Parts: sequence; structure tokens; C-alpha cells
Amino acid sequence: IEEHFPEMIMSDLPESLLMDEFQEHLDSSDEGFGAVKEFFELIGDNEELANGIYICNSVGSLPISYIADPKTPVVENLQNKYAIGTVRFPFETLEFKGGDCDDLTTLLCSLMESCGIQTALITTPGHIFVAFNTKMTYSKTWENLSEEYGVLDVDGTVWIPIEVTAVGKGFLEAWKIGTSILMAEDFEFVS
Repeated sequence: IEEHFPEMIMSDLPESLLMDEFQEHLDSSDEGFGAVKEFFELIGDNEELANGIYICNSVGSLPISYIADPKTPVVENLQNKYAIGTVRFPFETLEFKGGDCDDLTTLLCSLMESCGIQTALITTPGHIFVAFNTKMTYSKTWENLSEEYGVLDVDGTVWIPIEVTAVGKGFLEAWKIGTSILMAEDFEFVS
């Protein structure tokens, strides 16, 4: 299952299952944009980045909590190639108002992908989270950011790591925590 786990999460899902319930939050949530004004001035405006921030902050404003999967925690699935995991569909995570890191990753990836933002999975021992493609070219500007806000240079394109269990704290904090995990752990990038 380990080698098929990322494909299970990245499978295409009907957009209507997600967007109807989520749309009201997209329309009403603009939290966090004040905190990134200086960031935009530094790197310039970018539609994928702006939409990624908007989606992260919108998901963060939802009443969704991290809930460990009592039957098959992701840590068991990633460490046991014979484990069979339970990954909820995004609409189930919304309905249950929570999920573990694989459920929250599925929700965030599905929402971003349905808006045209390319996503990838990042797996570390016992954990899974998201990176999204800004479609910006990696340059010295990115190297001048605080090291708390790391990016992945994938074929010359900037990808931002987002810790899905921290989106309730806002985009910048979820990015900072995603970066700290990458710096502390061996990881696999699955696009």
C-alpha cells in the first residue's frame, strides 16, 4: 500500500462534492491577507500563490480539527507496506469536521487542484502534507526570504510546503511549520 498511498490521495474526485459546501467560505474568508502584504511586495503578484494562500486561509477558517484515525493511523500506513489505510473523501472530511493528516491533505489538494493549482504530496516518516506549485521561477528573491519560509526548487519552479494540520493558524504559520518539517526529516516529494 505504501507505494500506492499517494495515488489514493491524489485521485480525481468530483468537483461538485467539494465546492458547493466550500464556496461560502471562499466568498467570506479573507483572513491572513494583511499578514502577507509585505511578502507580495517582495516577490511580486502571482495568481497561483494568491489563490493558494486564499484556499489555505479559507480551509483554516473552517470548523475542522485534526482527529487521529483510530483504525489505521497514517504512521502505520507509511511504515507498513501491507497496511490498508482509510483516506476520507474531501466531502467526508468536511462532513465529519475533521480528519487526520491524510484526510486534511486530500481536502487541501483537491480544493487547490479544482482551482487549477498543481499540488504534490510530501511524505516523512509517519506524516503526509502538501506542497503547491506557484509557477514562479526559482530566483535569488526566494533565497533572500527568511529561512523559516523555505521553498522547494522543482525543475526551476517554486513549490511551497504547507503543513495541513496548521492551516487553522494561517498560511504563513502553516508554511513555516511545513518548512521546519522538511528541514528536520527525510522526505519524499510525490507529484
